[in-house]
Amino acid sequence: MVRTRSRASFEDDFQLFHAIIAGNAATVAALCATGEAAKCGPGNLSALMLAILLDRDSVVPQLTAAGAPLDVALTLSSTAAEMHMWLAAAQLTGDAAVRHEVRTVLQYKMKPGLCALELALLLSKWEQAKLLVAAGADLQPLLTGRHCRVWCNPDTCTCAWKQVKQYAVSHYSGQGWSVAPVARLAQLALLAMQDGQPDMCLAALLAAADRGVQLSMASAVAVLEHAAAGAHVDMVMHMVQHSPGSVWGLLQGSDRFQPAVAKALFPHLAQQFVEGTLEMESQRSLPLLVERALQANQPIAAFTVLHAVAEIKQGRQRQRQMEEREQQRRQ
Repeated sequence: MVRTRSRASFEDDFQLFHAIIAGNAATVAALCATGEAAKCGPGNLSALMLAILLDRDSVVPQLTAAGAPLDVALTLSSTAAEMHMWLAAAQLTGDAAVRHEVRTVLQYKMKPGLCALELALLLSKWEQAKLLVAAGADLQPLLTGRHCRVWCNPDTCTCAWKQVKQYAVSHYSGQGWSVAPVARLAQLALLAMQDGQPDMCLAALLAAADRGVQLSMASAVAVLEHAAAGAHVDMVMHMVQHSPGSVWGLLQGSDRFQPAVAKALFPHLAQQFVEGTLEMESQRSLPLLVERALQANQPIAAFTVLHAVAEIKQGRQRQRQMEEREQQRRQ
C-alpha cells in the first residue's frame, strides 16, 4: 500500500493508534512503554476508546496500565469532519463492515461527553468495563441511568450492566474503604444504595467522613433521598450531620416520610433550630420545615419550632425596647 502524506503523518504522529487499528499486539505492547498511551486524537478520542470500538479487548489492560487517560471525554461527535476522517482511517464509519452494535453507537452515541467506560457499557463489554472500574475510572456512567446497551429497554433490561455496578462496590469495599480514591467515595455510596446495599453505602459514607471528604450537594441529596425512602434512619441522621444542607433538598422533594425516619429527623431538626445550629437555606426554609413536620405527623416538632420563633420575636422586641429606653435616658 502506498503511504500518502496524510496517512504517513497519521502513522508517525499516532503510532499507537495505528498499531491498534492494524491489530499489531507486539507494537502496541512496545509503544505502551513509551508514553504513547497518554495521547488523544481529534475530539479527545483516546487509544482506549479506539481499542474498545475495534474489539481489541486484549490491549485494554495494557493501555490502562500504561497510563491511558481513563476519564477523558469526547469533545466532537462522530459526524464532525475531523473525527469522521479518523474513524474512516480505522474503518469505523457507517459504510464500513462493522458489527451492528458498533455501528449503532457510531451513529447515535458518539457525541461530546462520551468516555471510555460509558462506551464499554454501551457495547456490552462487561469485562473491559470492570477493568476500567478497577483502574479508577469515573463511575458516573454507572449512575446516570442511561441505557446499558443501545438496544435495551432500561426498564426491563436484566443484562450484566447491574453486575458492573455491583463489581465496583465489591472491588473497592474488598480493598478497604480507607484506600478507595477520594473522588469515588460518593459515587460508590450512591451505587451501593441503588443496588440495595445500605450497609455498604453507610460504610462508604463513614469512610468519606473519616477522610474529610465533603459530598457534593447533588450527591448528598441523592443519598439522603434514597436513605429516607428506605427508612435507613442511621444513614439519614449521618447525612444530616455531615451534609446538613442536603436536608433542604430532601424536604423540598418529599412530602411523605417513613414513620421511623420522621420520628428521628424532625425532632432533631427542631432541636437544632432551638439551639441556633440549624443552617437555613432561604427564607422559605422555616415554613417548609413546619409544613413537612406536620405532614409527617410530628406536631410536637412543628410546635417546638413555632414556639422558638415566637420567643425569638419576643426577644428581639424586648431588645428594641431596651435600646429605645437607653436612647431616651441618654437624651
